Amino acid sequence: MALTTPIFTGTLTNSDSPFVITSGMGVSNLSILNLSAVTATVLGTRRLGSKDSSALSIEQNVTFNFTTIGYVMDQLTITIPASCTLQITAS
Repeated sequence: MALTTPIFTGTLTNSDSPFVITSGMGVSNLSILNLSAVTATVLGTRRLGSKDSSALSIEQNVTFNFTTIGYVMDQLTITIPASCTLQITAS
């Protein structure tokens, strides 16, 4: 018998912002595609040494992919400005 995992597919807009993925959601694979000319951002929470996480930009037609192997994501904040549309898949 094959192992299966549910997959979320959807669209995020400014009305969803900020959209926070937490460990309780059980997400281990994430893909975000920006369909608009307005830049969105993603922000993690982990520190590396003395360096805090900083927001990364997702510009038009750029895809952000993140995968954990054997773990779920702790927390990731997606900020979606006005007139921005993101397509997201998660499992």
